[in-house]
Amino acid sequence: FGIGFVCDLYGAARHEIVELAVTVLCNMAHRGAAGADADTGDGAGILLRIPDDFIRERMKADLPGEGAYGLGMVFFSQDEEKTRRASCLIESLVIASGWKLLAWRRVPVMPEHLGRVARDAMPQVRQFAVVPDMPGLAPGSDDFERRLFVLRKSVDQGLAKAGFCQDSVYIVSLSSRTVIYKGMMMAAQVPLFYPDLRDNRLISPFAIVHQRYSTNTFPSWRLAQPFRTLAHNGEINTIRGNRNWLTAREQSLESPLFGRDMSRLFPLI
Repeated sequence: FGIGFVCDLYGAARHEIVELAVTVLCNMAHRGAAGADADTGDGAGILLRIPDDFIRERMKADLPGEGAYGLGMVFFSQDEEKTRRASCLIESLVIASGWKLLAWRRVPVMPEHLGRVARDAMPQVRQFAVVPDMPGLAPGSDDFERRLFVLRKSVDQGLAKAGFCQDSVYIVSLSSRTVIYKGMMMAAQVPLFYPDLRDNRLISPFAIVHQRYSTNTFPSWRLAQPFRTLAHNGEINTIRGNRNWLTAREQSLESPLFGRDMSRLFPLI
C-alpha cells in the first residue's frame, strides 16, 4: 500500500518507535516513484506525536505544559524577503485570531541527501509555537484541536488574500498533538534530510509513514504524505466534481462545535 503504522501498545513514547517506523518506510521504497533524476521521489514522510521535551529544549522559549500549546510546521520559500513577509503576516494573523505566537525554530535539514530536482524546489522548514489568548480551553482537548484547525484555516485564508501561493508558504501541520516531517524525497532520504528524526531524544508512542506514488498529480513538497491527520492511498479521480459539490453546500453547513467560526473554515478543501 505504501502506508505504515507503528505504535507502542501501552502508549509509551520511545525513540525506537520512530526508528521502527523509518524502517517500515524504507521497506516500502518499491512502492514509491522516482522523478527525472533517480534520487528525487514523489514524496515521503512521517507523522508523530509532538516530542514535548525535545521541542521544549530546541524552541528556547517558555512553553506551557504538554498539550497546552500548538506546534506548527511550515514550508517557506527560499526567498528570504518573501519568507520574512510571510512569517510576519502569520504572526499578525495568529494574534488577530486570539492566539499568541511564542517562538520560531528553524528546523535543521541536510539538502545534500536530496536529489537535484527536490533540492531545487526545497523550501525552508520552520516550526512555531502558539498558545491561546482566550480562557476556557482545556490543554490537549478536542476543543483545543478544533480551535487550532480554525486558526490554521484563518491563516491560510489571510496568506492567500495577501498573494502568497501554497508553493511559497504552506502549513504542513498545526496541532497540540502531532507533528509531520515530510518532503519530495525517497523513503530512505527522510531521516537523512531531517536530523531531528535521528536524535534519540525525539520520542513518540506511534508513527504513521507514507511513501507516495503519484498518478494524477505532479510531485511537490506540500503534496507529500502523511497529510495533517492521515495517510491514504486512494485514487481520487473526481477532484473537480467533489470540490464543486462541497463548495455549493458550504453555505448550508453548520456545527454546534464550531458555531460562528464555521465561515472561517471555508474553503474546506
